[in-house]
Amino acid sequence: METGVDSTVGSLGVGEDKLFVAVGNDIEKNTSTLLWALKNFRKKLNFCILHVHQPALEIRIMGVNFRVEALDAQQVRAYRQKEREKMNKILNDYVDICLHAGVHAETINIEKDNIESGILELIVQHGITKLVMGAASDRHYSKQMVKPRSQKANFVFKNAPISCNIWFVCKQKVIATSEGVSEKIAMEATTSQSDQSRARPFINKSLSHNDGLSGNQVKELLRRAQSTNSETTRESESSRKKSQSPNKVLTNPFQDLLHRAFSRNKEPSSGKITRTSSSSSSLRSLSQSTDRSSSRLSIGSSSGRILSDDETVASSLCESIENLNGSSPAYELSLEKESGSIHEEGTPNKEQLEREREELEKLRSQRDQVMKEIQIAQDQKVKLVSQISDSDRMVTELVAMQKEFASLQRPQFFSVISALDIESATESFNPSMKIGEGGFGNVYKGLLRQTPVAIKRFHFHSLEEQSNSDFQREVNVLSKVRHPNLVTLIGACPEASSLVFEYLVNGSLEDRLTCKDDTPPLSWKIRFRIAMEICSALIFLHSNEPDSIVHGDLKPSNILLDVNFVSKLGDFGIASFITRDENSSYTRTLCCTADLKGTIAYIDPEFFATGVLTPKADVYSFGVVVLQLLTGRSAVGLAQKVKCALDQGTLNAMLDASAGDWPLVQAKKLVQMALRCCELSRKDRPNLELDVLKLLQSLEIQI
Repeated sequence: METGVDSTVGSLGVGEDKLFVAVGNDIEKNTSTLLWALKNFRKKLNFCILHVHQPALEIRIMGVNFRVEALDAQQVRAYRQKEREKMNKILNDYVDICLHAGVHAETINIEKDNIESGILELIVQHGITKLVMGAASDRHYSKQMVKPRSQKANFVFKNAPISCNIWFVCKQKVIATSEGVSEKIAMEATTSQSDQSRARPFINKSLSHNDGLSGNQVKELLRRAQSTNSETTRESESSRKKSQSPNKVLTNPFQDLLHRAFSRNKEPSSGKITRTSSSSSSLRSLSQSTDRSSSRLSIGSSSGRILSDDETVASSLCESIENLNGSSPAYELSLEKESGSIHEEGTPNKEQLEREREELEKLRSQRDQVMKEIQIAQDQKVKLVSQISDSDRMVTELVAMQKEFASLQRPQFFSVISALDIESATESFNPSMKIGEGGFGNVYKGLLRQTPVAIKRFHFHSLEEQSNSDFQREVNVLSKVRHPNLVTLIGACPEASSLVFEYLVNGSLEDRLTCKDDTPPLSWKIRFRIAMEICSALIFLHSNEPDSIVHGDLKPSNILLDVNFVSKLGDFGIASFITRDENSSYTRTLCCTADLKGTIAYIDPEFFATGVLTPKADVYSFGVVVLQLLTGRSAVGLAQKVKCALDQGTLNAMLDASAGDWPLVQAKKLVQMALRCCELSRKDRPNLELDVLKLLQSLEIQI
């Protein structure tokens, strides 16, 4: 069965270096899984999109659903062909997403009535060893998820061959691996054992790598940890049984207490019992450790280090005190052995027992004193943490007040317009006045106070929805800035959810590049100038005070042209304000975490993968727009195509001939600069002000 993409089922071989990503018909729901795979494996493995097509059991004809069995075979074949064409388009969209992230992906698909059975069949048929698939829909994600929730994922989870490593992903987080053991479960299992001091360091180290541990490896680690614990437990039990034989039972409770605290040996000449050198050294070591701990608990000027030392000392002392009280199994075992030998050899005299009792009381007194000092240090730590929290809150409030004060001082470049004026200007939003539309709403041409205007009307269902909308964001940006190459906001009407802009007669750059309505093509000189104007507008936005502004949706359809073909950047519906440090400059990295919005071909791949937005996202989009100005072609995969042409010496064939005779030297320099802007890593992209604008200015002088 043909797939409509670069590869067919027959061309794929078995390989350890290939990662298969299972996707469904709904691109929005499956993009999260593909993004996780691209983020973690795009530099390590070759990619293959895996899809199981489930033919519809009913076909809708004239508004009525018919079972396929009840229809003519020719009708069913025609419908199946449409289904496959739709599936091929979906697979091509997934391939485009991979291509945008710098990955060339193959595809395999199969037609089955049962999707989960189809996935297993493909795993076996192609010897798949690495697979990524969704654990559940992102809206069903929760922190408590420890295994796949969807019926398909659960079926694959239980029935997949053990040779296939599978990552089950939800909301770009690994929920479980092919063995059904998530990292969270493995960690809980290793820490829930009673005594795993020998196995735990090895397990924790192995589990410290987030997505690199397969289910087989986790299972093996748990098995080895449990084996080590069982061996240790068996040894302890065996030793206890030997030491607790009937002939070695202590009958005196007072002697039992002392023997659990000290080790003794019998003097061969007199028959008296004396402490062994090891017991004496243990007591001296504990006493010295206690003294050192007490001295370290004194409070000095460096509170941060003192609190850290106190925690270390407290841990050490608690361990020593537990050993002194016989809480350690190994320590108890040693004491019980020596107590048995003492009982056999002889009984200590009263004077010696009294001295040892006094020494024990002294150690307990020292322990109590150290614990009191630890408690004091902990109380001081709590106070310091509270003071730090109060200080942080005060700083946050001061910064917010400063921003509010700055915004009050900034002039507002628009006026409030009544809903009556808006309706009058658009003839009550007459469809004949509509000049554009999008996901936000519609754009109408109007006449307001004898002035031609463009009125952008947003779709809203309530005032509450409006408060956090693209409408409010666009007002927040355009009401605070003015620049020759930014569209001018004339007014706003909250009642009608409308914004009023200057009317730009030559429409969008996208319309002019495609020569919509048989308009003449733009000359190469105008295209050079547009690139410089948009670069200037972006520098202005990124340098805004106190917060930088990232447009976030730069593309030809959002660049408008006035009567003289002067470009104006518009549509700030997804623009973001990014806080700048006091000492930072434009050249330093500014970032924030944002939702993934925008048009796929123009989105920064690093923002696409991480969700971290910086001004360099606009630099990437700018590079794609410049390549479109030069070639007049679609943005999808354009950077790779132009780079190949440049490497092969066929750049002249890529340039848009309708723009006239390009100056090849200058065009080549502009292409090289645009390709630098389109680098996958933001750190490799140029600075707009220091690099790009200077180059454009020098090219303008040359031409």
